Amino acid sequence: MPFLLIVSRLLTIEDVGFTPKETIISCPEDIPPSIPPALLVLNFIFPDLDLISWICISSILILFIIRSGLLAITVDPLAAAVQGIPVRSIGLLFSVVTAAVVVSMVQVVGALLVTSLLVTPAATAQLVGRSFRTCMIWTQIFGLSSVLLGLYFSAENDTGSGSMIALVAAIIFCLTAIITYIPNLLNYTNSKSFEE
Repeated sequence: MPFLLIVSRLLTIEDVGFTPKETIISCPEDIPPSIPPALLVLNFIFPDLDLISWICISSILILFIIRSGLLAITVDPLAAAVQGIPVRSIGLLFSVVTAAVVVSMVQVVGALLVTSLLVTPAATAQLVGRSFRTCMIWTQIFGLSSVLLGLYFSAENDTGSGSMIALVAAIIFCLTAIITYIPNLLNYTNSKSFEE
């Protein structure tokens, strides 16, 4: 289903009492050509998309700034404190960033599915990444792609966005696990056949 039809169908929600920040466009012909239809749909469904985007971008920047201290605290908090790293401050900042991301994502995926969106991209990144830095980068990539693909497929299939995002994250995890472990399984079976 094209995005323009979704926009025209969503614009009939006025009678429910939902009023977005911008004025409601009456028909698909009134949409200016400079606005991408996907952005219009997302801004209509999630009017606080600007706030969510700023929270996500600022959390990525904060995690990038505290990455070395966070790694030291993760490995050994006592040794990090002896080295002069502010363990309590970094832990508190990490908790605040996590809370801000969770609260902003509740609007997109729902309260229960936030946990799956926090855990699944990180677990997928651990399958691919070989260091703390690469795991953080892969977690951001898998999380962002899960949200974007989930929102796209939920708009195309007219389903709930939260469950579709969680499903896409789970599918990405399963595909990554299969792709990662099949070569190991094939090497294991080949080494067993040589022993016989």
